[in-house]
Amino acid sequence: MNKKFWISIIIIIVQIALALYLSSFIASEAKIPSHWNFRGEIDGYTGKWTAILLFPGINVFLFIFMLVLPVFSVRYREAPERFSRMVPIITNIVIFFFAIIHIYTLLLGAELVSTTGSFI
Repeated sequence: MNKKFWISIIIIIVQIALALYLSSFIASEAKIPSHWNFRGEIDGYTGKWTAILLFPGINVFLFIFMLVLPVFSVRYREAPERFSRMVPIITNIVIFFFAIIHIYTLLLGAELVSTTGSFI
């Protein structure tokens, strides 16, 4: 495993720790945003535990997918030095992006931030 992939693991661990911490501020019957429409309005909600576990699950799946991608990729076999530099960087960016969205949705569910994005 490339050393650059360790950043992804750390991001996922921090994301899970923050999610579990924020879950203590979320009521069990809370509706947590899970989908926004084209205008940026919330139009889909989910339950507390689905919201807490969904994004870390997606991040773990993406991390495993990016680890096994070189095994299945024909282009990787053609230029392994190029992809061995780019795949960890792209993985870190995508996982960080999903972690930020996850924490933001949990903050919305805990009502610690308003829907306009400003802290209450």
